[in-house]
Order: sequence, then structure tokens, then C-alpha cells
Amino acid sequence: MKLADTFYCPHGQRLPDGLPKALPLPTYPTLNKSMDPNIVYELLIDAMEEHLPPGWSIARLNVQFITNGQDVEFAGTYLDATGEPKPLTTDFPEQVIEAVQGLYQRRKTDGHPKANTLQVDLTAAGQYTTVYGWDQEIQDEEDYFNQGGTAREWTTIRDAKYGPSDHDNN
Repeated sequence: MKLADTFYCPHGQRLPDGLPKALPLPTYPTLNKSMDPNIVYELLIDAMEEHLPPGWSIARLNVQFITNGQDVEFAGTYLDATGEPKPLTTDFPEQVIEAVQGLYQRRKTDGHPKANTLQVDLTAAGQYTTVYGWDQEIQDEEDYFNQGGTAREWTTIRDAKYGPSDHDNN
């Protein structure tokens, strides 16, 4: 399945001019907590490949699970044909985001170790690896903001506990 081969127009939105009246709907599997993780990985990889230019060699997608997996954040990079790192666009379809959220819930239900990060490495040959991890800083930040803390206060606390962030230098 390739995401570019599908069209989707959410209910209530007008189809763009020039498109036929009947468009095929995405062939995403029914999303549920019992979805095979490999299907979710394939959806995620298809979504990544949609944003990769010809000649790329390896791509990495970092996923953060926030608010107990109800929210996910993506950040990615890839090596272009010259070997230079480039940012990977992570504007993924809602169905992919929901599938990743479901993957988090399934792992939790199945009793896997606690994780709030997922790293997906993908080669141009289609081989991929997945690694789950725990980042205490992510959890501390979430806990702090859930208790009503401010961004300025969190920056001071984070810097004292974890050291200055790379984002502070930009």
C-alpha cells in the first residue's frame, strides 16, 4: 500500500476542483487495540517513505508518546543521496497517528515494559528496526505541566536536572 495511491476527503469537506466525484478511500485496516504491531510499523514506514526523496539511504523516525499514549509527537531525519542529514517531514495522515496511538495501548495491554519513546530506523532497501525506550525527562516535563507549571519554570528545572537543551541554543 502506498499512501500516494489513495485519496481521502473527510466528511463535510468539499472535494478539490478537478478531482473526480468518486475517490477510492484509503485501504487502512480497521484500527483497534488488537491490531498486529507489524501492520502499524508498515503503515508508519509507508508514511515515512511518502516524504523521502529519491536517493535517500537511511531514515530515522523518533516518536514520543505523551499523555499516556493519547498524543504522539514525531521527529525524523534522513541521509540524502550525498550523505547529508536532512529533516524528515512528519505530516502523517490521521489514520497513521491513530494506529501509532493504538500500538502504544496494545503494548500497555500486552504487558510490555513501560516506554514513552519509539525509534524506527529504515533503510532504502526496506529493512527496518524498532527500539522502544523510556526517557524520564519527557515524563518529568509532562508531570510538571499537568500540575500547572509554566514553560519558563520548566526550563530552569530541566536545565538544573538534565543540563541545557539543544533547543536552548537555537
